[in-house]
Amino acid sequence: MTKSSLIFTLILLINALKIHGFPMENEMLQISDATIYVEKEHKKDLAKVVQVLQEEVQKRSGILWSSSKKLSKGDQWQVIITLEKSLPDNLQKELDQMDKIEAEGYRLVVVPNEKKVIIHALDRRGALFGVGKLLRKIEIRKGGISIPDNLKIGSSPQYSIRGHQLGYRPKTNSYDAWTVAQYDQYIRELAIFGANSIEIMPPRTD
Repeated sequence: MTKSSLIFTLILLINALKIHGFPMENEMLQISDATIYVEKEHKKDLAKVVQVLQEEVQKRSGILWSSSKKLSKGDQWQVIITLEKSLPDNLQKELDQMDKIEAEGYRLVVVPNEKKVIIHALDRRGALFGVGKLLRKIEIRKGGISIPDNLKIGSSPQYSIRGHQLGYRPKTNSYDAWTVAQYDQYIRELAIFGANSIEIMPPRTD
């Protein structure tokens, strides 16, 4: 078999696998130029959620995702964080195809042909946990950010309390030596991974 015929055969095989629904390797889409859109009526409620997303992306990539006042027309990537189900039909249908969510849950979906990443939640905590999942799914490097083209996740918490203890005492975990900034980052990352509570253990509580 010649090299050209082998390549042709491989192309036919790959196309056949796609047609019959066999999972193929995800394509990573470049979203470094993305902006963030939040509906006007929710900008105040979601301000901290947007701040977390912007800061965590910027500190790892050097790229600041700016906020946008309106939906883009598909010419630039955009991360939509919404508490409503009132998106344009071409975007809303993507959410309607997913399972329902409950309190503190979220839907996260990429719409490549519209250049949109949608995070839909019922409340502010759900939006934060959706942002946390997005941060864990995107690939971040200095000067570049990419996302899987088929990312589609719906999730609601199984337990209402999901907490973690922080022992402020001179043990080997060294929490008593942490700075305020280190505490802030650690608690933020607990939230990014889905925690909704913490308990501070003071000295001499053994």
